[in-house]
Amino acid sequence: MIADNLLRYQRANGGWPENINPLRILSEQEIARQAALYSVTDTSFDNRNVYPQIRYLAEAYQQTGDEKYQQAVIRSLRFILSDQLANGGFTHSPPSTKRYYGHITIMDDVMAGVLGLLQEIKLGSQRFDFFPADLVHQLSEAHSRGDALLLDLQVKSDGKLTIW
Repeated sequence: MIADNLLRYQRANGGWPENINPLRILSEQEIARQAALYSVTDTSFDNRNVYPQIRYLAEAYQQTGDEKYQQAVIRSLRFILSDQLANGGFTHSPPSTKRYYGHITIMDDVMAGVLGLLQEIKLGSQRFDFFPADLVHQLSEAHSRGDALLLDLQVKSDGKLTIW
């Protein structure tokens, strides 16, 4: 049920809107509403969003073998890859560029959460052993670019690394 709710909330671009509750039992009206919102681009990495859904759906695929979960995971990983900026950063709420949404975001585990997921994949977690090799390679490179950016963004004071 939770995995199916995650599929209902997932958007066409592969991401999810923030602050969803996949534990709820959705009414037929709510299910229809989510279907109508499928093409909306209200997706966000804010509030520890997207990467927990990917982990959950990967586990659902591993346990059930149901390809709809596999396809949702791969679509969401392509969403992550498409959002990564050339410098390695990830924005708050892709694809929106309103206010601060289009800027690199370190708060609320946006960068750390996405990079943590990418590192898990890069290190060969069994949870993700069904990915095509070319996708794993792309995700590994994305992780390396993101890590390098975080190091570049660290503030130096009197020659010492301090905060971000």
